[in-house]
Amino acid sequence: MSLEQLQLHIIAAKASGVASVARIPWNDPVRLKPVLEMGPDGVVLPMVNSYEEALAAVRAFLYPPRGNRGYGPQRASRFG
Repeated sequence: MSLEQLQLHIIAAKASGVASVARIPWNDPVRLKPVLEMGPDGVVLPMVNSYEEALAAVRAFLYPPRGNRGYGPQRASRFG
């Protein structure tokens, strides 16, 4: 599914009052961050097999100083 298709699914879920959960193909902050900016209610990260991998995932979810997520929300800010 493309990012554009995923965003449409998240919009449809929010419009119908259903929680949206996105699955990322692998634990990669570059793939995760655009999805987080769309504002899903949850994210599934497969293949997190160690403390270090889990820590890298958590840092991608959090803003500085606790993480390394940037600020550039699209739908997550609920604008529009």
